[in-house]
Amino acid sequence: MYTTINYSLKKGGGFLRGRDLNDEKTASDPLTKFKLEIMEKNQRILNSNLLHLEFINRFESYLGNKNTDHFPLEFYIELDKIKREIQVKTLETSENLNRQYAVAI
Repeated sequence: MYTTINYSLKKGGGFLRGRDLNDEKTASDPLTKFKLEIMEKNQRILNSNLLHLEFINRFESYLGNKNTDHFPLEFYIELDKIKREIQVKTLETSENLNRQYAVAI
């Protein structure tokens, strides 16, 4: 699932694809334009979080192939802490987008 979402976001996918902030209907309704801008901002945040998670995943794979004595335990603890924070932010952003999309429909 992660790979599909990540691929979709990298390729410019998402539910806002095809909606234009400069179209006539949106330009005449400031509230709609504001909502779409917030949704696009959340999509960018989600994309960024997913890229961070992808980097951490690859870094963990790299570390798995190395001798773990090269890094102190504190390093691994901090890496795990950062990973969990990004996972929580990703879930929160995803939930926000789902809620906003449900309201937009």
